[in-house]
Amino acid sequence: MQTTTSMAHCDPKQETEYGIAGILHWQQPSGHQAHCLMRLTLKTGAPVVVLSELISSPDEHPVMPETAPSATAAYSVIRDQIPDPTAITWITHLGPFSTPDTLLTPDIEGFSRIHLQWNGSEFEREEIADHENLPLGDPYPLTLALAPVGAVLQQLGWRNWRDEW
Repeated sequence: MQTTTSMAHCDPKQETEYGIAGILHWQQPSGHQAHCLMRLTLKTGAPVVVLSELISSPDEHPVMPETAPSATAAYSVIRDQIPDPTAITWITHLGPFSTPDTLLTPDIEGFSRIHLQWNGSEFEREEIADHENLPLGDPYPLTLALAPVGAVLQQLGWRNWRDEW
């Protein structure tokens, strides 16, 4: 799999009290464009990148269940801050900001830890077994001290909506 990391960018990208936040844009291996909210935090001591699926990204090109292309793109944006890609904990994040069906359950958010392998130039495609769903109420997401997605998107000036709704 070859992700076009030269097409990856984070716009806007802002320094925050916990690290970096921005809208990550990348080209999928299929050639289609996708985006998500990317947040890098160092509050836990080791680097953690949270990729939050946004409803404004095309349905046919989600971050999940295949995280490797978005992780490779994210790493190309943060490699100056985190020189060792194997040190990063990757978290994917779904919630009411992700898909229309979650609008009916606005308080439910899901986090998954994704175990990715670095091959020297990119993250390798993961298997379903590499996705560790964190149960509702798991304390780990709280240790990240992430601001709510809506608040971060507002700070970034990003409207999370799709015209075809």
